[in-house]
Order: sequence, then structure tokens, then C-alpha cells
Amino acid sequence: MNDHWSDAGTATAELFSTAADRDRLTKRLAHLAIDYGACDVVGGSVRSHDEPFGDASPRAIFHLRCADGALDLETTLDEKSGRLVDLVGHPPRDPDATCWQ
Repeated sequence: MNDHWSDAGTATAELFSTAADRDRLTKRLAHLAIDYGACDVVGGSVRSHDEPFGDASPRAIFHLRCADGALDLETTLDEKSGRLVDLVGHPPRDPDATCWQ
């Protein structure tokens, strides 16, 4: 089991930007894994520099089919390195909705 966690630490070090809060993001991923189980990517989209009411950070949303339900994983990327700065997982949202909770 120690090898498993060591490999995970190496993988996250390569995935996250130096600006990312790695401990917080690792915990967030662990909670999503507990809540949703194993997942497969079934689609995605990219939004970059076109947020009308937010920051201009490049983002990607991955649509996942998981053992315990559908999940959208929204990621924010570092412009220079392309590595992960932040991520948020949530149930899929209707793109035509006026607000999300």
C-alpha cells in the first residue's frame, strides 16, 4: 500500500502547477473518489479566456460517467505550464439554466 501512495504522490506532483494548493486538491480528489467511485471520461469541453463574469483563466470541463453517478470535473489550468491550478467536481449542470446550486 505504501508504494500505491508513493506513486500517487509522484503523479500529483507532475499534474499540479507549482501555484496549486496540492494538499487541498489531493483531498478534493480523494473525496470525489469516495463519493462517485471509479469514473470514465465520456466527453468534455474547453473554455479559455471567454468568461463574461469571471477570471480569464483557461478551463476545461470533463464529463465523467462514474460508478455512483455522473460528474463534471471542472479544471483551471496554469497558462504557462498547462498544469492544474484548481479543480471542482459537481453533478452535471444544465447549460441553459440561469443559476446553479
